[in-house]
Amino acid sequence: MTDIELVKNIKNDVEVEESIKGLLEFHGKLINKISYKYVTPLHNSGSSIEEIEKEKQYIIYKAALSFNDKRKTKFSSYLGSFVRWYCLNRINGHDDWKFASDTPFENLPEFESEKHQSENKADKEYLHNLLNSLDDKKIKKMFELRFFSGDRLLSWNKIGKIMGGVSGQAVNNWYRKNIKVLKSRVASEYNKL
Repeated sequence: MTDIELVKNIKNDVEVEESIKGLLEFHGKLINKISYKYVTPLHNSGSSIEEIEKEKQYIIYKAALSFNDKRKTKFSSYLGSFVRWYCLNRINGHDDWKFASDTPFENLPEFESEKHQSENKADKEYLHNLLNSLDDKKIKKMFELRFFSGDRLLSWNKIGKIMGGVSGQAVNNWYRKNIKVLKSRVASEYNKL
């Protein structure tokens, strides 16, 4: 499949995981090449190149969603600019760009193999129990839809529709706000051990 076909699949929410993996296979080295130019500034700002490495799939996903093929630009050119913007925003401390590393679910990859899923069963049970302890049931539902609703990772827009027509951006904002609450609970329980 071509880049444009894979991008259209992502935008149309069709075979998203496979499309992201395909784009990552084609352009993973490009992301590395550009992000490695920012190693020192990232380090000086409190970020690291390892965080960018962990967020490659998210970078590809966001770049595909915002790519406009009618502008006569190749996806690889657009992705290169997107990675630069991403790194510069991380360096400048814009929290909007810190998604994948801001989650207690980072040990549960968004695109898991069957072997990895079975290894993380205890982690998933722990996270389910943690979600059940939340007072706000809409937040619990949002996390369950995002991370525990089957084989595929649901998009923020789909979660918003399921939750009664809420915008994808609103759901994403809830996620970013409440992930901090979950992280603090995980940390406090860990400290009790």
